[in-house]
Amino acid sequence: MDISMNTLILMLFLAALVYFVYEAFKMKELWSRKKLISWLGARLGILILLFLAWKGFGINLTNNETTTIFLADASLSVSEYKKEIEDYINYEIENKSKNERYAVIGFGEDTVIEVPLTYEKQVVRLSSNVKNNFTNLEKALDFSIDYFPENNNKKLVVITDKNENKGDINALRDKVKKKNVNIMVKEINNYKEMDVQLSSIEGPDNIEGYESIPLRVVLESNYEDSGYIYIYMNGSRVIASQVQAVPGENIYEYTLPLEGQNEIFIRGEIDFPGDENKFNNTFSLERRAGGIAKVLVISEKEEDERNINRLLDNLKIERVNYAPGALPDDLNFLSDFNLVILANTEYQNLPQGFADNLEKAVGNFGTGFLAVGGENSFALGGYEDTKLEGILPVSSRMQGKREQGDTGLVLLVDCSGSMDDEAGSVKKIELAKKGAAEAIKALEEEDYIGVLAFSDTLEWVVPYQKAGDKDRLTDEVEKLKSKGGTLIIPGLIDAAETLKNSEVKVRHIILLTDGQAEKDGFDKYIEEMKENNITLSTVAVGEDCDREVLDYLSGSLEGRQYYSTDFRTVPQIISKETRISQKKYLNNDAFEPKEYGNLFNTGGYELPDLKGYMGTGIKNGAEMMLASHYEDPILAVWDYGIGKAGAWTPDLSGKWSEDWIGWEGFNRYWSSIIDYLKKGDGGKNIRLRIDKEGGNVGLLAVYEGPYTEGEVSCTVTGPDNLEESINMVLSEKGEYAGSFSLNKEGRYKFTAFLKEGETVTERVEKSIYLDFSPEYELKYDEIKNMDRLIAECNGKYLNSNESVFDEAVLNKNVSYMDLSFIMLPMALLIFLVDILLRMGF
Repeated sequence: MDISMNTLILMLFLAALVYFVYEAFKMKELWSRKKLISWLGARLGILILLFLAWKGFGINLTNNETTTIFLADASLSVSEYKKEIEDYINYEIENKSKNERYAVIGFGEDTVIEVPLTYEKQVVRLSSNVKNNFTNLEKALDFSIDYFPENNNKKLVVITDKNENKGDINALRDKVKKKNVNIMVKEINNYKEMDVQLSSIEGPDNIEGYESIPLRVVLESNYEDSGYIYIYMNGSRVIASQVQAVPGENIYEYTLPLEGQNEIFIRGEIDFPGDENKFNNTFSLERRAGGIAKVLVISEKEEDERNINRLLDNLKIERVNYAPGALPDDLNFLSDFNLVILANTEYQNLPQGFADNLEKAVGNFGTGFLAVGGENSFALGGYEDTKLEGILPVSSRMQGKREQGDTGLVLLVDCSGSMDDEAGSVKKIELAKKGAAEAIKALEEEDYIGVLAFSDTLEWVVPYQKAGDKDRLTDEVEKLKSKGGTLIIPGLIDAAETLKNSEVKVRHIILLTDGQAEKDGFDKYIEEMKENNITLSTVAVGEDCDREVLDYLSGSLEGRQYYSTDFRTVPQIISKETRISQKKYLNNDAFEPKEYGNLFNTGGYELPDLKGYMGTGIKNGAEMMLASHYEDPILAVWDYGIGKAGAWTPDLSGKWSEDWIGWEGFNRYWSSIIDYLKKGDGGKNIRLRIDKEGGNVGLLAVYEGPYTEGEVSCTVTGPDNLEESINMVLSEKGEYAGSFSLNKEGRYKFTAFLKEGETVTERVEKSIYLDFSPEYELKYDEIKNMDRLIAECNGKYLNSNESVFDEAVLNKNVSYMDLSFIMLPMALLIFLVDILLRMGF
């Protein structure tokens, strides 16, 4: 049997009382009646005081001081009344007594203190930057109630049009009552005499198999007018309909031909001549054909995407092609695709937020990702130590030694006076330092590096040595200084002599310059460098370089030429050239790929040869499906979050993969890769319903499949790359319910996942649009929420003649004083009396 704490304390109290009576009975022969009664009364008094202190006994006190808070609506729907609101508040403050305290708080979607609590009269200007696209009365009232000082009577004057479109003020009813808040409302009447609103466009959720779809268009109006409904599909107008709108709800039905589209974006617009509110005249809707895969192909050059496009078209897979510079920086955009293919593209050319959004799209939403190789990918594409590399099953840096052996690299850096010039607020010499640091970073510890600065003098800023201590070498690069003129030949001689005596198999010079130098006299040294197997590449910075000379040098010494008018790209160029010079990242050998398992080759067909690939290293946890003759990854895959990512290190342009592209099994093999990597489309046993009212969204995920131990979760993505998880609560019916508050106009995509453990077994996606702020919604019905709160909490509406500070306080604040601080000392005092009685006093 369980005994509560209250029962236990009461039992102890009674036991103590019985004990005291028993003690008194024993002492009745020894003490006088008066002393016995005094002692027993003292003991009983101590018990009663301790019991009352434990129970928190106290008294209620009524407070006399009153604080008034003006809660001023600053949302869009009342923006034209801002001056009237300020004038009203200032008039009331001017007529208050000096002993009355007040504060001013502004609100829209959020809440801001305009004037902190004060007794001083001052002119109020509502100047704080409030988010005004929504009205969240619940949040504003909650904040204001908490802002009241304790032990004060509370007057809350709400100045608003009552247009609540986020939250629910009725949720605060009990708090208003408990805190004894006196609510007064100064209502702003912003009623538009004539308003027609495009409230919704409805169509089937899945357009698969439809040749045309029915559309249901709903208008709401508070007057009668004739106007037009325009429907646009994927940017083209398909319906222009003249209609008659009457007060209330108006429903119109149309049929929209699809013409084979698997994905449509519908935008509706209305135009009525008498309409005074044009902000609520649009509505957006999108629909897809379930089961149709959608692939995003990103490439810098047409030749890199040509065969990928042909493959996807042959497989009847919908594709969208983008150059890296034109990609939207939007998580919603990427997570819409079943698969993203990045073909031979440099990292620096991708949008700044691309890798972050791709990581979320793959890891959190299941979008598949495949990186395709080429000379601008992986290590040479600058993927190392980026978030993009983190998603991939391979690392950009190769693992293990290669037959080509160690590399000896000399950076021959122009340090003439012109290198002190600025490019984009950064000096060219500083970019040269960054380039040298990138070269050091790209080398292996067994490689050699030297940095030789040349002008009209020479200086080994980093003496030729092993690249083991990279931090120290990078620090030494900081000694590069610009001075003097430009002479290339002395530096070329010194660099070549150093490399000639170096015991390495790859000897390479990278020459960086921004100006003019010697026109001839190079041939003798070129021949000597050829005899010693020294190669040279040139990096020309700016328009003033002697390209003819630089092309001659690099062409004669089997190197490459780079020209940069955007000086900020110099570090990336040097990094890329360093890796190329190592002769192990670019592999141009023909070989037969080695197959590990037959996941993508279930028929066991003989695989064609490849003629090259980009060197990478397999990561722990990744599956290497195909390997080179050096055991480097050719095709690798792994799970990343709830999605899958893959790497194909050859190209698909045909330079290395010509035999594969011409192979009769090419489509079959690559169809298996795409099916494996791509995100599944839709759920068989899970449905998602979305209900939007103002800025509030209600979600209901219904699982209709067989019993499972799994659970349903939901995530929303929205404007400005919003990503947020939504708490889904399981109801008795087996349905999962959640809610979300929209915070900006734009598209919101809700994805519900059915998970068993960490594995996503099904997902379903659904998108809605917030086309206009709910502040502009048609209000032809009186808003009742504030009325109910006023009625239930003894509040009132203020007319133009009533002064806020003269209003009587009906709900007085009553504070509770706990008397334990008195009762405990009294118990101690009585205990001392008890001691004195027992000592015979």
